[in-house]
Amino acid sequence: MRLFFIIFALSLPLAAHAQSASAPDTTAFYSRLTSDLAAGNPLVATVYVALCDNDSQGIIPVNNRSICNGDDPDKNMYWKGNGIHGYLTGHGWKRVYHATQPDGVILVESVYKKRFFAAKSLRQQGVPKQYTAYVVAKAYRGSRIHDAMKDYISAVHTDTGQSIELKTGITIHAGGKSHVVGYIGHDYFMDVFEGQSKYNDLISPIRSGNSTLAKGAFAFACVSNEFVRPAVSRPNVYIFAMNNFLTYPSAWTLGGIMEGIAKGGDGATIYKSAASSFAKGQKCGLRWAKKAFSFGP
Repeated sequence: MRLFFIIFALSLPLAAHAQSASAPDTTAFYSRLTSDLAAGNPLVATVYVALCDNDSQGIIPVNNRSICNGDDPDKNMYWKGNGIHGYLTGHGWKRVYHATQPDGVILVESVYKKRFFAAKSLRQQGVPKQYTAYVVAKAYRGSRIHDAMKDYISAVHTDTGQSIELKTGITIHAGGKSHVVGYIGHDYFMDVFEGQSKYNDLISPIRSGNSTLAKGAFAFACVSNEFVRPAVSRPNVYIFAMNNFLTYPSAWTLGGIMEGIAKGGDGATIYKSAASSFAKGQKCGLRWAKKAFSFGP
């Protein structure tokens, strides 16, 4: 599918509700990650995916309704094709866990595994030459986008984990215990505003959050740097990437983040890797791709 961009400036006083700023650099993130990897534990990322839905979300209507049916992950643009499942399985990730709940809020939960070569800087901190990474992807019914966004915010602001036992006998710890927490989908904050019960319910995890684990976070949603960032900013969380424009980042950018982490560089290294992956998938210039995202504090 040929993708497109619509770029425009938006402003919303949501920023006034920002908590303390995000972590200024990746030092704490890598300290936690290298310690875990050196101990033989995997890198774990949990991604909350709100399936695109023409009927229940405040999106620009998509003519091809089959890819924006929020009840059908098998055809949805955020799951198959260039979506997270389609991207990962097409780029060396192996699905090692799969659960469906046709009548549930979360229609599909899948876990993907890939081996990465650690950069020299990581090996010098005790990380083995190769390490295992898992992506836990949760496909939320399109009409339950509120749940997807709230669960994402909760995973950022709390250290409440989810244990998933794989057939190999390995148990991975996802959710708030993840090293990376991400969101993919429509920017639900664009549909709600201060004073509404839905808005207050969304930001309630911010008021009660007590997370201390160092994490990386991203949100691939339209203008997420303006709307979502204030809801996930906290001193133990480093922002890997947030959209500056109305863009469809697909899961290319997620792949770039995971590759960037393996390079062991700073936040700028991870951001450039994410932008490069986005540019390759979108077939656009790197210079423009870098402008499409913000990172860091």
